[in-house]
Amino acid sequence: MSGKPAARQGDMTQYGGPIVQGSAGVRIG
Repeated sequence: MSGKPAARQGDMTQYGGPIVQGSAGVRIG
């Protein structure tokens, strides 16, 4: 996966908030 850490749904993001499904900018693909 291009060597970057993958954020999972429920993990805390760098913005200090939980990841929500369908959130822009957190999709990996």
